[in-house]
Amino acid sequence: MSEQKQRSLDDYKQSYIDLFGAMPPLPLGKFDFAESIDADFLKLAEEVRYRTFFSDDLDHKTIQLVCFALLLNDGSPAAKHHAVAALKLGATWAELWLMCKIASTVSGGLGPLNLGGSLLNDLNKESDNGR
Repeated sequence: MSEQKQRSLDDYKQSYIDLFGAMPPLPLGKFDFAESIDADFLKLAEEVRYRTFFSDDLDHKTIQLVCFALLLNDGSPAAKHHAVAALKLGATWAELWLMCKIASTVSGGLGPLNLGGSLLNDLNKESDNGR
């Protein structure tokens, strides 16, 4: 995120597509609803997201691995999108599995391990990047 420039809502939408390969359902719904009633706030929120996810302070693969682990702890199916992004950015299945183990260890429960294992298993079956 070297230079700061004015980004349009279309730029923010494209950043999701570039990162995840498609626009995930939750952000798509947010854009569809909020764009016509509060585009200014939507732009502010998306700029915060953009500056965080595309920061130069940490490599983008690691940012996506952290997002994956945090969302696993929340039990969020959105973790899958961040796993896809991490793979796209060069993460290995072993690194993603480590994030599952870290999330589970930190939370003190098996929820993140179960969700992460299931998501990674599904992704692995869908991909040609086998373990």
